[in-house]
Amino acid sequence: MAGANLGGYQICAATPPQFVEKYRIGEPDSRPERGRVVLSWTSGMERHERYLQELSLMASVLKGRPPVSPAELAEAIELHTGVQQRYFRVEVTRPEDFLISFRNQREKEAVLRCSKALFCNEVPVSFKPWNICCWAEASAFQFFTKISLDGLPPHAWEEEAMHKLVNSLDGQLAELIPAADARCLGLFAWFKNPSDLSHHLDVEIPERPAAGRWREGTSATPPSPPREKPALTYPVIIHVEEVIDPTPLHTPPTSFDDNSDDEDVTRRNTFSCWAGRYDGAGPWPTEVGGGHVYAGATGSAGGLGARSFAPIPGEVSAPPRRLLQRLATMPAAGQSGTEES
Repeated sequence: MAGANLGGYQICAATPPQFVEKYRIGEPDSRPERGRVVLSWTSGMERHERYLQELSLMASVLKGRPPVSPAELAEAIELHTGVQQRYFRVEVTRPEDFLISFRNQREKEAVLRCSKALFCNEVPVSFKPWNICCWAEASAFQFFTKISLDGLPPHAWEEEAMHKLVNSLDGQLAELIPAADARCLGLFAWFKNPSDLSHHLDVEIPERPAAGRWREGTSATPPSPPREKPALTYPVIIHVEEVIDPTPLHTPPTSFDDNSDDEDVTRRNTFSCWAGRYDGAGPWPTEVGGGHVYAGATGSAGGLGARSFAPIPGEVSAPPRRLLQRLATMPAAGQSGTEES
C-alpha cells in the first residue's frame, strides 16, 4: 500500500502475554511459511465478482509512491472529478494501493477517464477496472480422477460437503456418482496430483452450532469463549479407481541407441480397489478375515429409490461429461479393467 508511515500498514498489535510460557500456540516462528487451499466458486462469490467488475476501480500511486491515505485520495477525486465522496468508497488493498467502489457506472467512468491526470499529494494516480486476475497466478488441475470414499458417514453424502472435502484434498469436484449402496461414495474430480491422495483420511465433523451469535443487549457481557469445539472423527479410505493422465509418456529406452522423445499420449490408468482395504493391498486374506462377505449381485435391495444428488451448477459439469463419454472408449493403461469395491 502507499504507506502511511515507515512501519507500513499494521493489521493488529500484539499484547503482552498474560503468563510466562516457553512456547505459545500460534507463534509466528512455529507456523509454516506457505500452504495451499482450493476454494470452489459459490453463488456469493459470483455476485461479488459481478459487482466489482461493474462498479469498482483499482488505484495505484505513481512516482515514488509517497504516503497517501484513503481520505486524501477521496478528497482528490472529489475535487478533480466532481463526484461527491458520499457516492464512492476508497479502501486500502493489494497488489494495487486502493480499491474504489462506486454507486453507479457513470461515476466510475468519470474517475477512470482521469487516470494519470488526477494528482494526490503532488503525484499522479492511475486507475484501471477491477479484474479477477489482479491477485492471481495461472495454474491448472491436470488429472481427471475417479475416486470413492469408503467409510464416509451417509449423512455427509451431500454435494456442498463433498465440494469442501475435495477442496481440502487439493481438488475440484466435478460430479457425484449415484450411489449403488451405502458403503462407498464415488465421485469424479480434478486433482493436482492423485499420487498425493493419502490412503487413509480422518474426516472430522465439528458439532453444529447450539446457539446463534451474541447480540448486544441480550446480556451484560458477551459469553466467554468456549474451551473447545467438540467433533466426531470418521476414518475414511480413499480409493483411486481411475486417472486420466495427460502428462508425457515416459517409456524406458529399448536399447542404448534409442534416443526417442517422450510421447504425448493421454492414458487412462485403472486400479483394483477392495472395500475396507488400502489400494494395492489386495483382497482380504481368507485365513485372516475382516472383510464382510455379502451375497447377491448388487449391494442394495428394496423398492425405495436410491439417494440422488442435484446436478452441480455452473459450467464445470460440461467438460467432465465429455470426458466421461471418452472413458468408455479409452483403453486402460496396463490393465484390461478395474475391480470396483
